[in-house]
Amino acid sequence: MNTETGQLMPGDINMTESYDMTVNKTEDWEDILGNQSLASRDLEDQILNPHLHQLSQVEWWIGGTVIPSVVGLGLLVNLRSLVQPVYPRSITRLLSLTDMFLLSLICLMSLPPDLQVYPDVYISSLSYIRHALQGFQTLSTYLLIILVSLRFLRVADNMQYDMNKSVLCAVLLSLAIFIPSLYTTDIQDMSGSEIYDVLQNNVTQRLEENGTYVVVRRTYLDHSVAFYSYFIMLFKFLVLQVTPVWIFLIIIVSTWKRRKWNNRRRRDTDPLPLTLPLLYILCNVVELTIFCRRILLESSPPLLIRVSTLTLCILYAVKPVLYALARPTDQIWRDMKQDRK
Repeated sequence: MNTETGQLMPGDINMTESYDMTVNKTEDWEDILGNQSLASRDLEDQILNPHLHQLSQVEWWIGGTVIPSVVGLGLLVNLRSLVQPVYPRSITRLLSLTDMFLLSLICLMSLPPDLQVYPDVYISSLSYIRHALQGFQTLSTYLLIILVSLRFLRVADNMQYDMNKSVLCAVLLSLAIFIPSLYTTDIQDMSGSEIYDVLQNNVTQRLEENGTYVVVRRTYLDHSVAFYSYFIMLFKFLVLQVTPVWIFLIIIVSTWKRRKWNNRRRRDTDPLPLTLPLLYILCNVVELTIFCRRILLESSPPLLIRVSTLTLCILYAVKPVLYALARPTDQIWRDMKQDRK
């Protein structure tokens, strides 16, 4: 089952053989729109169509109070890092700007339906917001890797490196995640009576039977076994989880050894190459758990997905706070000039 949206996935151990045959015979968008079984799974998904479902009290407080509060603080501290960035300044500014976009998108995605901020235009944009969030998340992750790597190399060999190619690679990776995801969902207009018929009156929100509602549906590409196996299970897992975690673990171990070496010689050590990777790994634990459950073909409850969103929101909001613990940029430049002499 898809742990981000709660959908049944190709190869799910709970899937029936008839469902696999239905997906394999579904070749175009019209067939999916007319498939009652697929429509039921899409409309029952609380993450894909939140306006059709009532949130629990804990989920409501997370999405309606906690996340907006964290987002507000995160926007303020990221704005400060735009004005007073740390070394490397260009990467810090770009990372703070990306995190501000991420925090804004997370806030839009997390607002509960009870706040009545889900007009048809907004529901139609939910599909694009969800995919844009994945693209910006990839860009933010690899910009953080570049920032930490540059500061780590500064500690290790007192050299300044070019970062243009690394930034270009980060942008290309984010596009490689964003563009294919755009074709996995689409929107459909359904009447209230049609929604009741599909869900068999299992609707927690009141709908007018004669009214028209916009719902988000999965396309044939999202039901493809090959696409799911190679893009979601392999590519996205490697790009968003395996590669960043291993790079940060290597930097943490190397920085710790360097820190002990500097302590014996009574030298200062830059704290960012150690604190930023630790923060990322801690805030990414829930997201990694969801990916692992997906690999094991186990479903994740909506509450776990919302907690994962909250931890990622904390990550984007706390990073600028750690910048304040870093060595001042002017001091780094002075050290580099002295080392060259």
